[in-house]
Amino acid sequence: ERPLLALQTLENLAYNQVCFGCKAFVGGPDAYLTRRRHLSLGSIGEQEDLGQLDHKCEDEGVLYTTFPCRKNCGQMFCSKECETDTWSAHHCFLCTGDCDVDDVLVQYKRFCVESNEILLLVAEWWVAQHTSGDPTCYTDFAMNPWWDVVTADLVNQPGGFTGASTLQQQLRQVCDEAAGLLNQALADTSIPPITALGIALRVGACEQNAMGIHQRHPLCRDIFDQGLRHRRHAETV
Repeated sequence: ERPLLALQTLENLAYNQVCFGCKAFVGGPDAYLTRRRHLSLGSIGEQEDLGQLDHKCEDEGVLYTTFPCRKNCGQMFCSKECETDTWSAHHCFLCTGDCDVDDVLVQYKRFCVESNEILLLVAEWWVAQHTSGDPTCYTDFAMNPWWDVVTADLVNQPGGFTGASTLQQQLRQVCDEAAGLLNQALADTSIPPITALGIALRVGACEQNAMGIHQRHPLCRDIFDQGLRHRRHAETV
């Protein structure tokens, strides 16, 4: 079943390149071995782009062709169809391909990385909800505020009320800042403003309804290929 929305964690992104749309693995075993080896040795310099590194693996054929975002923001797709679907659903409003480093959309995404990466998914959710022909499919969930969901157990613990109150205040501030930046980023679009509570409800929904996605890695699938093991013996070992 294809998820309504999905987010690859930033930690996982460092090691595995998946389609930004459907989250299927993109690229083949040669690319993943090269990527893993560079990361494990710490040999990727500050100026070297991991995405470009993947495409240096010339041994991989058309089976592993990847499709970049039309504005070359760095996101990759498994097919042109997936790129088109994702673009029309939300990426057309959230792509940073034409942005400079001071653009407010870049600031929003940087804020998400520094505070909580789930806010990246919330932005996609909010946009997709307003570009979808059936917006109710994005709101038919248990949606309780983030601060209530996170502190529910803490409140019931002896002496936990003070800690819960402090945490709630911190999360409210995060939602306030996130809403302000996202609304600035979408100010000149057809997407309406979102409130801090709107942010909190969607993060809370992710906390309560999200499921983990696990897929078979290309190295697991192809590691017994004799040609691969011959080409990439050192990396495999």
